[in-house]
Amino acid sequence: MAALREAAGLPANAQPFGGWDGAVGRRLTGHIAGHLLSAASLMYAATGDARFKQLADTLVTELAAVQDAHGDGYIGAQQDAEGTPGKEIFKRLSKGEIRRTSRIPREDLNGMWAPWYVEHKILAGLRDAYRFVDNPAALEVEKKLAGWIEQTLAPLDDEQIQEMLLSEFGGMNEVLVDLYADTGERRWLDLSYKFEHRAFSEPLARGEDTLGNTHGNHSIPKMMGSADRFGYTGRADDLSAADFFWNAVVNHHTFATGGNSAALYGEQFPEADQLAAAIRGAPSNLTNESCNIYNMLKLTRRLFSFRPDPRYADYHERALFNHVLAQINPDNGSMSYHVSVGQGVQHNYQDRQNELNGVFSCCVGTGMESHALHGDGIYYESGNQLWVNFYAPTTAQWASAGAALIMETNLPEGETATLTMRLESPRELTLALRRPFWTTDKFSISVNGEPIAATPPATASTTNSGVSSYVGITRTWKTGDIVRLTIPKTLRMEPAPDDPNLVALMWGPLVLGQDMGPASEGGGRRSGRDAESDPNQPVLVVSTRAVSDWLKPVDGRPGKFRTDGVGRIPAAPEVAAELSFIPLYRLHERRYSVYMNLLTPDEWAQRSAANGAARGR
Repeated sequence: MAALREAAGLPANAQPFGGWDGAVGRRLTGHIAGHLLSAASLMYAATGDARFKQLADTLVTELAAVQDAHGDGYIGAQQDAEGTPGKEIFKRLSKGEIRRTSRIPREDLNGMWAPWYVEHKILAGLRDAYRFVDNPAALEVEKKLAGWIEQTLAPLDDEQIQEMLLSEFGGMNEVLVDLYADTGERRWLDLSYKFEHRAFSEPLARGEDTLGNTHGNHSIPKMMGSADRFGYTGRADDLSAADFFWNAVVNHHTFATGGNSAALYGEQFPEADQLAAAIRGAPSNLTNESCNIYNMLKLTRRLFSFRPDPRYADYHERALFNHVLAQINPDNGSMSYHVSVGQGVQHNYQDRQNELNGVFSCCVGTGMESHALHGDGIYYESGNQLWVNFYAPTTAQWASAGAALIMETNLPEGETATLTMRLESPRELTLALRRPFWTTDKFSISVNGEPIAATPPATASTTNSGVSSYVGITRTWKTGDIVRLTIPKTLRMEPAPDDPNLVALMWGPLVLGQDMGPASEGGGRRSGRDAESDPNQPVLVVSTRAVSDWLKPVDGRPGKFRTDGVGRIPAAPEVAAELSFIPLYRLHERRYSVYMNLLTPDEWAQRSAANGAARGR
């Protein structure tokens, strides 16, 4: 808040942040205030802890003071490299000045770094404080800021608006649609269309995948806005674009972890079904930006609310367990900008000495919110039916049914879950329990000790092409009823779509990373090299693709596995190297590989001979 107060002519009441939230030059100054307000509001909704409400209320009061000091609804603290205040630069925009000077054009608008992106974070924080903390002042501040945006954009024609939208603008369309929903004022829905980037959305509505090498976190919020607008207006093109986008990203641009970015700066979508180069290529520590996962999960949850398709739940579980949980270091709370899927990589946590690793970066901001949303999307209700999408220790209050569910489980590393029902009075309800595609035929459900038929559908599979299903249980439930599930996990591999011998090893919903020892100093932005030719990069030499034949659990260490006779290191080809694997989300401060090179014995012999001949030269 310090930089926001200073920009409004108020005395700073604390030291301002540095890094990406710094006050000098091309910075996202002010974005962390918005993220923090959202995170506090969401944590209050999730926990009921009054400390989060107090923090959210304080931030709203501070933002109101900043807005009042400006006098016209504006809230902001950005400036350009010459120190020109953002408010002045927005005035130039309103007069039709639209230019980009950065080497990364999408980030720059009239010399400021993604200014609408920053305004979105502040608006979203205010929305969340109104919705989840029940702070009416937040809505008033949000409306005044939206009114300033409306006035700023009013003089621009459609061509100028579309030119402006080439610069990153976050989820401005989404938050304005939400303001329309919260107020019933049509003007905010109309304003949301000022942030409809038609060159991006219209091809998607036609079913065209144009995503390769486009910026992921510039793209996903646009479609979140489209999905949100469909939810409130029923506009078919919005749903068509958002749903096609989701399917294209998840099925053709996504790694085993649920992440989806690579290429330049590690932020662009790879070309459709062309993932191997990003996994092996340089610099492979720059894959899977964390902001992308935050926004993809928002989109996933919204789409499930329209249509309860288990594919959405499958992706949600994958991305939550393998990326979101891996992003934050539980020992110190630091966030990782990328959770990479390369070979011999490590997390690049925020680092106060190295801004490239993300001091108060965008992924630190979305990380604050992501870890307030672990429970969002486990349960959905409609009428007398409740969907249970995955299994995590939770208590769900199903208020409309006068019911509560207490879930106890040792998943994801165990294989059992128990649901205990609490009801105000006996009532007929339906529980739709997800049967994960990755489980075995030993999957079982019982109610009060009585087995429930839970056979998989004909399309179920234990490969990455499988889709989960739901087991519906309709009965008159009463307090004390207990549902028990056994959900054994399969060991399997998921190959890259363009290279069947580049594989991620999966244990149920969990990606297993090869543990390569302690992380190196310096944060892990590895210089470019071809990991496949690295003489120290282990490979797997197998005569069968049945993972359970050569990857064995370690006794007494749930989640830890070791190879049995198949590990090899090119630098020492004669010696078997037994390799250790553990769930990726436990590999903090470690070097690891997510994808492994898989060779047959004959291929290994040929490669070893070629490497030996090369060394002999």
